[in-house]
Amino acid sequence: MNLQGPSHLLWILPLSGIIVALYLLRMRRQDLRIPATFLWPEHTEEVRANSLFQKLRFNWLMILQLIIASLLCFAFAQPQVRQEGLLGETTVIVLDTSASMRATDMSPSRFDAAVDIVRSAINTSKPTDRFALIEAGAIPRVAFSLSNDPAKQRNALEKLHATDEEGNMGEALRLASALVSSLDSARILVISDGCFPKIENFSPGKASVVYKSMGTRQENLAVTALGSAKTSRGNEVFCGVKNYGFNRADATIEVFADDKLIYSTKQTIQSLKTAGVSCLAPASAHILHAKIESKDDMLAADNELYASADPNAAISTLLVSKGNPFLERALLLDPRVTLDRTDTLPNSERGTVSKFDLIIFDGVKPQPVSSRAVVSFGQGSEASGATTSGKISGPKITDITQAPLTKGVDFNSIYIENGSVLKPFEGAKTLVDSNLGPIVVADDGETKKIAVAFNLLESDFPLQVGFPIFIANILDFIAKESSGKDIVTRAGTSFAFRSANDVSISGPNGYQQSVPSKDGQAIWRDITFAGKYQATVKGAKSNVLVNLKSEYESNIAPKPELIFGSAKVKALQTPFRLQDYWRIFVLFCLAFLAFEWWVYSRKS
Repeated sequence: MNLQGPSHLLWILPLSGIIVALYLLRMRRQDLRIPATFLWPEHTEEVRANSLFQKLRFNWLMILQLIIASLLCFAFAQPQVRQEGLLGETTVIVLDTSASMRATDMSPSRFDAAVDIVRSAINTSKPTDRFALIEAGAIPRVAFSLSNDPAKQRNALEKLHATDEEGNMGEALRLASALVSSLDSARILVISDGCFPKIENFSPGKASVVYKSMGTRQENLAVTALGSAKTSRGNEVFCGVKNYGFNRADATIEVFADDKLIYSTKQTIQSLKTAGVSCLAPASAHILHAKIESKDDMLAADNELYASADPNAAISTLLVSKGNPFLERALLLDPRVTLDRTDTLPNSERGTVSKFDLIIFDGVKPQPVSSRAVVSFGQGSEASGATTSGKISGPKITDITQAPLTKGVDFNSIYIENGSVLKPFEGAKTLVDSNLGPIVVADDGETKKIAVAFNLLESDFPLQVGFPIFIANILDFIAKESSGKDIVTRAGTSFAFRSANDVSISGPNGYQQSVPSKDGQAIWRDITFAGKYQATVKGAKSNVLVNLKSEYESNIAPKPELIFGSAKVKALQTPFRLQDYWRIFVLFCLAFLAFEWWVYSRKS
C-alpha cells in the first residue's frame, strides 16, 4: 500500500476531536411540567446534569461518525496498491537493445530477461491498458505504437534482438516523450542497464519516468585500443586491454597481422586498470587484429578489435557546426571517417599540431588550423582558400569544371536560396561557377582547401542524390591512396560502396544480404553485429571488419539511477502499476452515512 498524500491523515486528529467534543457539550433542553415521570419510563435515561461539559458515554452514532471521518481522511491521502505488470492505462516502454544488454550475468542475457518483463506486461494487461514499445538502439524506432492488441504486441516483441551497437537512449526517450508527454497519468518505463551517457534536453512533460535496472555484475574485459606506428624498431603495434570489473582477471591476449598470429601473452589485469602490450608487425601488414580470452568476462562483442595498419586508411574528421544531420550522415557513410562534433573550434586545434586530418566549418567562419585539409560551407577565409564579401541570392550555375570533386554531381539541379560571394586566393581554382560568382573553390596545395559559397541548410543540396557523392569526392580528394582493400568500421554505422552494381555481403552466423545499388552507390545500413564480413563488389571480394568500440557499452556495471540533466530516477526492483483505491473509501463513507441515518431513524 502506498499513499500519495500521507499528510492528509493528520486531519483525523482535529476532526475526531471536534466530533467527540460535540458529544461532551451539555444538551439544550426545554423545561416542561409533567404530572409524573412514570408516564415516560423509556426516557428517564436521558436525564443528565445540564452543565457545560458532561461525562462521555458510549454512543454508536459517535463511533460511526469517527469511522466516517477516518475513512474520508484516508481517501484524501489517495491510497494506492502496487500491482505487477503494466504501470498504468497508458505506458511507453523503452527497451534498451544496445551491446551491453547482451551481457550474460542474467540468464541467458540481460536483454532476454528484459523481454520477459515486457512479455509479462502484455500477458497481464487489462482491456483498457494501452502501451507502446520503443527499441533504443543506434537508431531508435517504434516497435509498436500505443494500442491494446496483445497479439500484435507479442508478434512485434519476438522480432526484437539485442545488437552490438552503441545505443541512443536520449533520442529514444525524446521519442517516448513525444508520444505521451501531453497525457495525464501516462508513464515511461525504461528497461535498461543504464550504460549510456547522461541525457540532456529531455522532459517527460506530464508523464512520469520509471526505471527498471537490468544486470547483477560488471565483470568484463575489452580490447580498447589497437594501432601501429613506425618506430626505430620497425612497424610497432600497440594494444590495450581494460578490466571493467571489481575483481582482477586473467586473460590471454593475442595479436594478428593479416590473420597470422604475431604475438601471444597471458596477463593478470587488475580491477579497473588497463594492460598494454606491444609487438612488431611485418612492414607489409594491412589489417591488425587483437582478441582476448578470459573466464571472468560477461560480454563477448568487445573481446576483439580490428584496425588498419595503413595510416592513410582512416580520415580523422572534426565537424565544427551548430548542427547539421545531413552532413553528419553523409560523412558517416564513409567507413574511413572517424567523426568528432563541436560547435566551436577547440583551443587545442589553434596550435601548430592538429590531431585531425580534416576540419569542416559548417556555417562557421574558418580559422587557421594545421590539419591536412579544410572545408568550409557558407563562409570563407584565408584558411579555406577563399574569402567572402557580400551576399548572393538564387545564383544560376553557368560552368562546371570536370574534376574529381565534381564527378557524378549534378550542380545544375541545385536550388540555392542564399550564399556568399567567394574570392579565391592565388592557387585556388573555381570548380563550379555561377552568374553571381564562384560556388565551389578548391586548392590542391600542401594543405588541401575547399570552399563552398552557400550554407547547406539554405539550399536543397542535402536532399539531392548527388550530395553524398560530393562528400565522398571530398574525402577521396583529401585522402592519400590506401594500399589495402579491407574496410574497418563499427557496429551501428552505415556506409556506401561506390558501385553501379548490387553488393553481396556475407558474415558470421550465416548472415547474407544483397545491398541494392542506386545512383552509383550501394548503402549498407544493417551493420548490427561485430565480426568479419565479406563484400563482393563487381566480382571482387573485400573484407568488412566491424568493431564494438564503446566505453559506455563495455563498462557493463548496472547503474542504480538514471540522470536526466539535474533530475534523477532511481531503479525499481520490479515494475508495478499503482492502483488507486480512494474511490472505494468514499463509497464506504457514503454507506456508513446511510447506515447512520437508518440507525438514527430507527431509534427515533
